[in-house]
Amino acid sequence: MTFQNLWQLFTLQNSDINMALNDNSPMPFGMYKGEKMANVPASYLMWLYDENKCNKEVREYIEDNLDVLQEEIKKKK
Repeated sequence: MTFQNLWQLFTLQNSDINMALNDNSPMPFGMYKGEKMANVPASYLMWLYDENKCNKEVREYIEDNLDVLQEEIKKKK
């Protein structure tokens, strides 16, 4: 098997890997880069979401946790 064949096999097998973020995943960019997602302020995540400044994974994390994030923002007001 050639290197090219191995690379094609590798990319095909890994193209379906779910890169979903969870509470323990590090924030991938921005002012809180490296912080656990659960420790990133809800107001910051909602700002990213509202301003369409997040990548697919962060957007999906926010959408999966929307109720919790909105409740956290309400409590801080």
